[in-house]
Amino acid sequence: MPSCSTCAQRKVKCNRENPCSNCLKHKVECVYISKSVRKRKSEANEVEALQEQIEEYRRKLKSLENKPMTKSKETIEFHRDESVNEDVENTSESSAGAGNLRNSGTPETDSLGQSKLTYDQHAANQLHHINDSNGTALNIGMNESDFLLMPVSRKANFSDLHPSPVQVFQLWQLFLDNVNPLTKVLHTPTVQCLVVEACSSPEKVSLGTNALLFAIYAVAVESADDEFCSRVFEQSKRAMLTKYANSAKMALLRANFLVSTDMDILQAYILYLLAVRQYYNRRAYWILTGVAARLAEHVNIRKDLSSNNNGSAIYENEMRRRIWWQIRVLDGRSSQLTGFAVAMPDSMCIKNMPSNLNDSEIYLEMTELPKEHKGVTEMVFCLTRYKIGHFLKSSSDNNKSITNLDRLTDPSVSIEEKQALLDRLQKTIENEFLRYCDQSIPLHALAAKLGTCMVLKMRLLLHHPRHYAQGWASIPSDQRGELLEMALKIIKIYIEGRHRESMKRFTWHLISHFQLDVFVLLISELQSSVSDAFFESSWKAVEEVYSIHPELTEDSSTLYRAIGDLTLRVWEKREVELVVKTQQLPLEPGFISKFRAQRGLSAPSEASIKARNLSLQSNSENNTEPLSKSDPLGQTMNDSIDWDFWINQLESHEFQYSEYTEFL
Repeated sequence: MPSCSTCAQRKVKCNRENPCSNCLKHKVECVYISKSVRKRKSEANEVEALQEQIEEYRRKLKSLENKPMTKSKETIEFHRDESVNEDVENTSESSAGAGNLRNSGTPETDSLGQSKLTYDQHAANQLHHINDSNGTALNIGMNESDFLLMPVSRKANFSDLHPSPVQVFQLWQLFLDNVNPLTKVLHTPTVQCLVVEACSSPEKVSLGTNALLFAIYAVAVESADDEFCSRVFEQSKRAMLTKYANSAKMALLRANFLVSTDMDILQAYILYLLAVRQYYNRRAYWILTGVAARLAEHVNIRKDLSSNNNGSAIYENEMRRRIWWQIRVLDGRSSQLTGFAVAMPDSMCIKNMPSNLNDSEIYLEMTELPKEHKGVTEMVFCLTRYKIGHFLKSSSDNNKSITNLDRLTDPSVSIEEKQALLDRLQKTIENEFLRYCDQSIPLHALAAKLGTCMVLKMRLLLHHPRHYAQGWASIPSDQRGELLEMALKIIKIYIEGRHRESMKRFTWHLISHFQLDVFVLLISELQSSVSDAFFESSWKAVEEVYSIHPELTEDSSTLYRAIGDLTLRVWEKREVELVVKTQQLPLEPGFISKFRAQRGLSAPSEASIKARNLSLQSNSENNTEPLSKSDPLGQTMNDSIDWDFWINQLESHEFQYSEYTEFL
């Protein structure tokens, strides 16, 4: 029993009687205070002290809000977004801070606007450069770790973060036009009901539905260009994407997505990954796509449900297949970009592909699947991709342990056998899908280009000069011609897709699948002996690529500078040939002028070009060494390109050269 309050205050010994001797002696009231009361008083004081400390931290954060911070030679600025719910801001502040990363030294990146990204202040160390549909460099910072480790507020009011009802339907339509045909992870008639509910009563929307809707908003915005967002929504694309990507992430965290078995949440996570794939560090993104595969395993998505125990089993099984195959595509692409040869182990593969059916033909209460279409449906793009991946993971002979992919990558298998395999694949996709495609319909045209390009890329990989000890010198002349024709065709298909007005809705997808390694191969071999007609056709394609991707002309990385050096070398060779042939200087392309200016070079005169030509002829006739034996491109003036050098450059730029993985 504690001392009475009087003895405790006077700090004298108390005999702990009631009343105690001291209180009797001094004729005062004897009061004993219980431990529980004293504890509550102590806790109250502690809480008050913590609140004061939190307020002090908030004042300091606010004072630092507009002050630049230097990190890894980049200037990082914090920007508040008043449209974001205060509770969400409190969560961000308590964990790390809220803001948007940009390179303030680059004029193009200063128009980021009032947007917001939540990230850990100790891990904001990456700026990832991507291109919007106009080829403009964007810098958006994302902390890759906070998705799994960031604490989340339980007070966030997501109903305040939804756009207006008009904008909700505009974003939904944008998703239906641009994203849904290429992903098909949602059953659009079902989700449309959720969209209507969100417009009428956003406060009643569940956590899983909130996550799904915000992910739809985010990936819809990502599929648009900045001009569209400014014109339709009167906001910048960056501000909208940042807001809705953050909201989707917060909703996923609130929904405890790592342990949830809600299919809406898994679908939301997949769409979120599609929305941010250009902004995350490639290795971190690969890990996050692996999380998607684990979440799918958690809900046992590869196992068909029994219709005896589940009235919606037929419908759910179909959606499960769609979701799983899209996860495989995401993981395969991220594996390619990070250099891993195998995306998912064979044990995680599903043999059954989604059915060739339209959304209107499947519904929750269905008791059996209708007969699949022979030809083209809404699923044509997805099924073309899945069919190629399924073919590679299947076996064409009695030995089921050896897949077609194993045979294509086995050096002991002859080129003829590998070509026969690819012939069979091409015939399969043409008979099942491509021959039914109407090229006037954008989705059909994209599916046809996809199927053609993927088979062409695999044929090109069979003959790639990096497989030969002496590069081009080891390849028969007829195969060299075929290889260059395939490379040019792949680049031309990409250019056509980017320029075709009706396919602009799919630019967000095309831009992330630009075959940079094929582009390098094409340029590198234009300095060899090719016909004038082939050179002119190829050079026109090179000019188009530089027009579509102006970031390639920037001196921002070793890879881009090496590509510029290579392009400049090809032009200088052609320049000599044209001056000798026409006796006049050719018109210099703008990107060549830029490359020369970056390197401190001036455009040569006609006389200097003729002198250079005479010198090269003299060296050739006398069998002497060329004027410059080697250059920064890892090659010599009289040798083929050093592909080890280029593979290293591509890898350092986070474009890992991992053959066939992108098709799985």
